[in-house]
Amino acid sequence: MKSLFFMHTIKLYRYLIAWRVNTPMVRLPLDFSASISYTLGHAIADVLSTKDARLWRKHLDTDKQVLFQTPTTNKEIYPEKPWPIHSIILPHTTKRNYCQGEVILWELKLIGDSADHGFFLEAILPAMEKLSYTEINDRHSRMNVWGHFDVLSVWAANGNKWEPIVQEAELNLRYNPKPLQWNSHLTDNFYQNQLTHKTRMVWLKPFEFDIESLSQMKDRFIPDLPRIIESVVRRWSYFTSMRIQKDIWDLVPPSMLVQVKKAWEISTNMRILSYNLIPALKHEPGLWAGEVTYESIPEFLLPYLDMAAIFHVGKKTHYGCGTFAMCQ
Repeated sequence: MKSLFFMHTIKLYRYLIAWRVNTPMVRLPLDFSASISYTLGHAIADVLSTKDARLWRKHLDTDKQVLFQTPTTNKEIYPEKPWPIHSIILPHTTKRNYCQGEVILWELKLIGDSADHGFFLEAILPAMEKLSYTEINDRHSRMNVWGHFDVLSVWAANGNKWEPIVQEAELNLRYNPKPLQWNSHLTDNFYQNQLTHKTRMVWLKPFEFDIESLSQMKDRFIPDLPRIIESVVRRWSYFTSMRIQKDIWDLVPPSMLVQVKKAWEISTNMRILSYNLIPALKHEPGLWAGEVTYESIPEFLLPYLDMAAIFHVGKKTHYGCGTFAMCQ
């Protein structure tokens, strides 16, 4: 774990949000994360000062609001950074239709210099509450969620636990989460107590990488472990506002270089045993979903993979792309 200390300095707030449906039924779009991004983003702009609102709308109106205007299979319509802050929207939904009283769960991550709990309380939460009672017409669905839910609960991550900020629609102003509490559980003991060997990487959301950074396995291009480690190091550099450099090793602090290179070398020797990748749905961000099975992954690499799963890797990460779970 000492080799990843520099990544643990990234500020991060993870909010788990529960919306309770208060109408007979709502139907979520296939690209729910993109819908949240666009609709909530505009609602946030509405509660900001004129200067700040102008910046938000400039990002949101990329490509003259092509997003959601017409059905298309061109996934480039999803801009990489539609909010002017480092953020990730990760739905925890398992279906599209939700009936009255059912709960819709999704996660919002604010990262790096954008990890501002005050901004969440003063802008994002009020915007969300406004959307809970404001109906927005959508010609693609008569049962869209906007205006048909209550903000039931909000939790903040503290290690692998969720601590309440909002309970039964009541805000607890005495709770003050810290921007580095997200990694409180990632200790040496945590990894030493792992009783099972991890072999499968299950992509919880579709991933998207540039083809030239992938390994070709017959009819599929797969992000192998070296690419994932490289991607998370570059993400760390991005969140800490450093200049992205061509040589990945220029991004790693000199005191950590030996350990990170060791992880890289170990990952280059990891053999893929099998894979089952399928194209992502047409109207959602990302290109591929499924799983990849490796040889038993050494304990030394698990912290790097945990970082990759938390911060997401590849492209379209704002919409939740590029996160996975390690399984047996």
